[in-house]
Amino acid sequence: MKQLAGSTKVNPKHLLNIRDRVSLIGAMNTDQVNRLSQHLTVQWFTRNEKIFQKGDKPSDIFIVYRGEVALYNEAANQPNQVQKLKQGDCFGESALIGIQNQVLSAQTTEKTQLFILSREALLQLFEHDKILFAILMMNLAREVSRDLHNVLSQQSRHQTEERLSKIS
Repeated sequence: MKQLAGSTKVNPKHLLNIRDRVSLIGAMNTDQVNRLSQHLTVQWFTRNEKIFQKGDKPSDIFIVYRGEVALYNEAANQPNQVQKLKQGDCFGESALIGIQNQVLSAQTTEKTQLFILSREALLQLFEHDKILFAILMMNLAREVSRDLHNVLSQQSRHQTEERLSKIS
């Protein structure tokens, strides 16, 4: 993960401007968003720059502020795009919270600016701001649960389609 410019702290106004698009900060009031922004850094990525690869150890939670990120699975050296992420979308949280290696790769599709919450910053929140940490964890649990639900729904739909195609 190389960066275009040095990492700097997030301007709270920028995070507040996209609050409605960022499920990770749902139910947070303005003061809590301001406090969270003190733990986030900003990083620019060039077009087609890898953020992480499948199998990497998780280290950060990412929020797309500007640009676009593609999540993809690399099977037999053939990238298969799974999802495109735009402003307000978060990624990396499942691996970080689950303490598991990344199951997908992430790469920018254009010049992209990300807000980043590192594992260390998350631990600082746990140590010094338990209420904000609890809200963040509840939001993360909700998002991971929604992602799991979507995957299971797609899998169920696919299995149903396969069964129907065998009947016809």
